[in-house]
Amino acid sequence: VNYGSAPSDYSTDVVANKAGKFLETTQEPFFLYVAPYTPHGPFIPAPRHIGAYANRTMPRFPNFNEADVSDKPAWVRNLTLTDPNLEDGNRRSQHEMLLSVDEMVEKIVATVGAKGILDRTVIIYMTDNGYSHGEHRYRQKLCEYEECIRTPLKIRYPFSQSKTLDALVQNIDIAPTLADFVGIPFNTADGLSILPLL
Repeated sequence: VNYGSAPSDYSTDVVANKAGKFLETTQEPFFLYVAPYTPHGPFIPAPRHIGAYANRTMPRFPNFNEADVSDKPAWVRNLTLTDPNLEDGNRRSQHEMLLSVDEMVEKIVATVGAKGILDRTVIIYMTDNGYSHGEHRYRQKLCEYEECIRTPLKIRYPFSQSKTLDALVQNIDIAPTLADFVGIPFNTADGLSILPLL
């Protein structure tokens, strides 16, 4: 579906509204998968969030534009230095874009809460990859460094106490976990259910 370019047509908001309508009209049990494009490039925040972090200094890690890469593989040694101003601008825009994701998550949780089913609804929040903004001189998302591979995975699992785990899990573990939630055998995936960890 092609949408216009009005502020109300911002893709994350469109997805959030569709998710909200689904939740308002569906019956239990249900499964809702929401995957906004945000914060992929081009890095354009929702109009209401443009400039929200204009006066914030963006974090730079010690490995940004790493000066000595002699201990790195050839593909890293061949990378040129990153423009700090460009990467600060991109990171700032991504942070502003994520404000619309925050609002979307808030809307979904509030809608589930209004239906009175938050105490029996599992919510999984994750991303598909990280992103390097010049760390080890690399820009983009396909690298073997922490910036690219260490990503958030948060699960609101209302049937146990809150905890933080250091177990290694990946997105390939999500399908077996969902099957485990509802008691369906799922033996053909590469991943494993993380339900026992929860």
